[in-house]
Amino acid sequence: MNASFICFIFASMALVGIEGPLDTHQSLAPGPCELKPEINPKATGIVTDDDGRIWMIGFRDASRPTVRQIGIVPLPAPSADEMKTIPKDEIITGRQQFTCKKIGWRIMTISTVRGIRTDNRPSYEHILRVIRIHGSEEKTILKKMYSRINRMALDDVNGDGIPEVAIQWSDGSLMSPGNMVDIWKIDGNGQLMPIDLGNVYKEMDAPFASHGDTVDWGLPQAQNFSLVSEQRIVEAEHRTQSIRKYYKWNSTLGRYEFSSKIVAQEQVVQK
Repeated sequence: MNASFICFIFASMALVGIEGPLDTHQSLAPGPCELKPEINPKATGIVTDDDGRIWMIGFRDASRPTVRQIGIVPLPAPSADEMKTIPKDEIITGRQQFTCKKIGWRIMTISTVRGIRTDNRPSYEHILRVIRIHGSEEKTILKKMYSRINRMALDDVNGDGIPEVAIQWSDGSLMSPGNMVDIWKIDGNGQLMPIDLGNVYKEMDAPFASHGDTVDWGLPQAQNFSLVSEQRIVEAEHRTQSIRKYYKWNSTLGRYEFSSKIVAQEQVVQK
């Protein structure tokens, strides 16, 4: 991966725009909202919260509840007020939300797709919007365009107990680095702060790697909070080498740090 290629990745990761100034709630500086349901001390079993997350609640003993997220159900169709944010030429492809009850705001992520023309040819692009609702105020705090959105999460993707906004995207070109990731933390005011993944991309340094390079996060519902990069190198005699690097979140430093690497070889056997 050469220097110009790395610069392209960093430029692609740049935040397109957080619209408008920070509001007056910023001065309160509350701690971040945790992703966990309100627990009835006498309840056990499977429950859903107001945001559609499915939780398994059990008890080791009366004072140590076991709470684990095991899934998420699709949100109902957006209301007429919510649809006012979306232009008529866009179609919603994904929608998730997180409610911070202790402060009173709600974050909603909406991905859409719309038709465009590129070099006078029909094409399309995806749009990510992050909307914060606080009382009667509804504000778009992030709007970003992507050639393609592969995966979207409003969840605790790094295992620190606090939800993040995560997007896996592709730039859609033949010279694409593959599938990359943007992640934002959500602070106690419902504001977004981008997580710097520069070290993850810098360490994708395998020579002669193919254009199938990928970064992705794990499955929080399976307690998999790693960030994983993968590079594939096509070798002679139908062999492919795969290099996977695993990163874990360091809450003290506020970043992902390298934890392990797996190198595997595959070979196509022809009859």
